[in-house]
Amino acid sequence: MPLFNYQATGPDGALVNGAMEAPDSAAVVERLRKDNFFPVSVEKGRSMPRIALPFSFGPRRMPPKELLNFTRQMATLLRSGLELDRCLVIMQELTEHPRTRAVIKAVQKGVHEGDTLSAAMAKQSGAFSTLYLSMVRAGEAGGFLEKIFDRLSVYLESRMKLVESVRSALIYPAVLAAAGFGAMAVLMIYVVPKFAKIFEGMGAELPAATRFLVWFSAGVGHYWFLVLTALVAAVFGARRWLSTPAGKLKWDTTLLKLPLIGDLVRKTVVAQFTRMLGTLLQSGVPITQALAIVKDTVANKAVASLLDKTAKGVKEGKKVSTQIKESGLFPALAVHMILVGEESGTMDEMLVRVAQIYDEEVEVAVKRIITLLEPAMILIMGLAVAFVVVSMLTAIFSVNDLPM
Repeated sequence: MPLFNYQATGPDGALVNGAMEAPDSAAVVERLRKDNFFPVSVEKGRSMPRIALPFSFGPRRMPPKELLNFTRQMATLLRSGLELDRCLVIMQELTEHPRTRAVIKAVQKGVHEGDTLSAAMAKQSGAFSTLYLSMVRAGEAGGFLEKIFDRLSVYLESRMKLVESVRSALIYPAVLAAAGFGAMAVLMIYVVPKFAKIFEGMGAELPAATRFLVWFSAGVGHYWFLVLTALVAAVFGARRWLSTPAGKLKWDTTLLKLPLIGDLVRKTVVAQFTRMLGTLLQSGVPITQALAIVKDTVANKAVASLLDKTAKGVKEGKKVSTQIKESGLFPALAVHMILVGEESGTMDEMLVRVAQIYDEEVEVAVKRIITLLEPAMILIMGLAVAFVVVSMLTAIFSVNDLPM
């Protein structure tokens, strides 16, 4: 009998991992539900142990735009009254992206063989997030799968718009940085060495700034391979450190304390948390299970630890608004809006409104940072180029002062 690895939330909302022997994934899901567990993902176990590599070719993850298109079209097809299996067959024909088509084909095969849609999606390791799977599973249980796909498409679209706005805002600073680096590279590799040979032939005593510049240029020119190796080693070392729990926690905690950046990270997390939690609650997922799912999808570990305390407090019967206020993470406006939602019984709608507000604030914060970053980068590049030019001119003037 095959072995299946599963991830599920218990009656108390805690996320658990385990393994179980069963004829198929549907049997694992059924057994977990009988034991009052909420299945999140079920994956067939591997016969050979996995080897951890410092790099990864990645799972068959669907690109964000492809996932959004798939979700929108599934909502339309299901709303038209087509059977699920037929919808997936049509989606295969409509999809041109090879990886996405492969994922949909595997999901359709699983559904055709008797799996539920969520179970078939869970088998495609990494293609669908825990949030996505949980909402689809809730839609299957409640019989409103087309509404779930509608809500998922709204969530994915808002998230993609935010990411695209941030990327667009960073294009100009990235171009400035590349241009500045290129200009300095040309000066260091080509211009400064030529002047250095001229000064050396004259036997002049160069100013300290010029000597440093010539020394630095020669070092980069002769030992560029060592410099490149050191940079690559530093990048890999930093990534290795950030992959450890202690390193990730330290980095995320530092990010929250940085001026401007910390405020941006905080608002981004608030928008992400409230949108995911509101969407899950609208889909019928219980609050304790929804909190367990959301806290495990937050990338910032410092924030995740605060949300873990929030989830534990809610399990003990405390109000969500009280717990998030005690966390110190949420702004006063968000806390008051969630409190109003609790008292009026519309917390799911209020959470989505909070997310919309802070999505807009994130865009404003990004634009503010970019507005400050652009002149700062221009100033730094100008000072660097000015240092090179002044150092060369000072040396030229000192050579002219030599007795003929």
